[in-house]
Amino acid sequence: MGIKKEYNDLFHEKGSISKLSESSFLHYTDNYANLKKSDSLNSVIPGKIFVFFYDAEPVGEKHVFANRRPILFVQDRGQSGKGQVIVGVDIMLIPPQERLNFFIRLETVYRNIIAQNQKKIEDGIPKSQMPLRTNIDILETLFGGIKYKHAYKGYKIEKIKILKEVPIEEWKCLIYLNTRSLLGASAEEIYKLAK
Repeated sequence: MGIKKEYNDLFHEKGSISKLSESSFLHYTDNYANLKKSDSLNSVIPGKIFVFFYDAEPVGEKHVFANRRPILFVQDRGQSGKGQVIVGVDIMLIPPQERLNFFIRLETVYRNIIAQNQKKIEDGIPKSQMPLRTNIDILETLFGGIKYKHAYKGYKIEKIKILKEVPIEEWKCLIYLNTRSLLGASAEEIYKLAK
């Protein structure tokens, strides 16, 4: 691993932020946007990152913006009212440089568990991976100094379509990704709204 080095290598390969952003979008489009098959909901464990289509409520009086294609760092999965929800931070709503800082901290805090999980994937036993347990205090550490609470969301499982995990070796492609799926505001406007 080494997300900072992987990101820097990718940046130097592309040559500019705009080319990196476009390359990230094309990678996302080719690998995630038009999937026919969904990962199992059983694969959703804390510490993983998933992309999916979300049948969001319309933007209006209740919601200033909506993201139909979140990039979710999963913090928990549980019950809300009559249904199940997946809770986490939509990193698409975090500015790109702050995403990199988050990934560096995540890698530092959970280095050993991440390495063990990668070994389990390589050994063909991905279902035995350990979750990266987080609570509010740990999230504050991972996002220390980064405004993230506007991006902390719960998603109703029945409204999630075509769920797909982003493997750790592709996290570097998420740093400057804009899925272009925001309704009601641009990413830049949301970054400014962050509290």
